[in-house]
Amino acid sequence: MNRTWTVVAALLLFCAFASAPALAQNPTAVVNGIVLDASGAAVPDAHVRVVNQDTNVATERVTGADGAFTIINLLPGNYVLTVEKSGFKKYATPAFKLDVNQNLTQKVSLEIGAATETVTVNENAVEVMVQRASTELGTTIGP
Repeated sequence: MNRTWTVVAALLLFCAFASAPALAQNPTAVVNGIVLDASGAAVPDAHVRVVNQDTNVATERVTGADGAFTIINLLPGNYVLTVEKSGFKKYATPAFKLDVNQNLTQKVSLEIGAATETVTVNENAVEVMVQRASTELGTTIGP
């Protein structure tokens, strides 16, 4: 009987550890970054918006005192990121793709100007969004 409990305990322990990686997987993505002005100073209270180009669902955040923002629970898809702040030109990225479990970081530099002006960043002129926070890989499985 003692051996039976040892086998049961070992089996339960194995099941607990075997299921741990499944709990850590995240079916969504994250976009985070920092908003700076031309001098490199943080821009607080800037309005950051990501729009899923496939569903037209928008998610908005406001940067903190340090200019940082984090947008979580984004479904895989194609997105555009825009940043607006009074006294600065509107910032917009070209469409970029988010996959399952991605954590992308974007450094945004705002230029002084009217909010009616838009600075559209092309991929060759600026650092492309990079997954820096994790070495994990995810896969999107189509229908």
